[in-house]
Amino acid sequence: MKKTLYTFMVIPQKKGAVRKINLSLSSIGSLIFAIMLILAVSVYLCVDKMENEKKLGDLEHYRQITETQKEQIDLLADKVTEFEKKMENLQQIDRKLRSLSNLRSDRDVKNFMGVGGSIPDGMKAGESEKRAVKEIDRSMDELLEKAESREKSLQELIGFFIKQQSVRVATPSIWPVAGWVTSEFGYRISPFSDRKELHQGLDIATRPGEEVVAPANGVVRKVGYEPGMGQVVVINHGYGFVTSYAHLKKNPPVKTGRKVRRGDVIGYVGMSGKTTGPHLHYSVSVNGRYMNPRKYLM
Repeated sequence: MKKTLYTFMVIPQKKGAVRKINLSLSSIGSLIFAIMLILAVSVYLCVDKMENEKKLGDLEHYRQITETQKEQIDLLADKVTEFEKKMENLQQIDRKLRSLSNLRSDRDVKNFMGVGGSIPDGMKAGESEKRAVKEIDRSMDELLEKAESREKSLQELIGFFIKQQSVRVATPSIWPVAGWVTSEFGYRISPFSDRKELHQGLDIATRPGEEVVAPANGVVRKVGYEPGMGQVVVINHGYGFVTSYAHLKKNPPVKTGRKVRRGDVIGYVGMSGKTTGPHLHYSVSVNGRYMNPRKYLM
């Protein structure tokens, strides 16, 4: 059976020979299929190229994010290391303060675990971010625990030094009057009975009317007159310290219950009571026991 042919004429726009192409139906189908295949492949290649470009863009974006995360992790690791160094400095200060104050605590005995906050350089350069973050997180937990313990220790030291300061200002450490000691603390022969007696303070001779000052902060516990001791003033300084002043002039410038500070005038030297001349009898008791005032005087 003779094939049916189709004639295609190609006519140029300008002068030239007209060309005729004779194709069978099967050839036309093959040509159309080839054209469609070329178009399909071209479209696929275009789409694939666009997707690859998008993937490359995403990869670059993720690479930049990863670089940024690495920089942030490295920076955080450096801060952890710096924090650890500062904590070590605080620990050294804490130990020095405790050494100076002879104060110890259970935290010092434990020796503090010896944790570290730095991240190894190898991990910064090549290991996974997840592991680095986990290591930093662990170090931060240990450092926070260390910081909390160090804070408690320093608070304890602050409390100790505040108490020491309070004890210092309550300690009768300055002379209550200017003069010379005519009778020391301890056993002596009484100037009135020629018998041995315990002299419970210091006798400080000076001119009548000399100001007598408080040797430390405190509260006036007693102002009154006692047989033998004459006009007296008694001050409670706290922490067991009590000071007494005898043979004063009448009508001292303080009243019972008044707060006084170191250096405040509390009376004037006189000759009240049983005395051989103008002087101040000054005594110090600690928790009810008389002590030699010289032990506290500067």
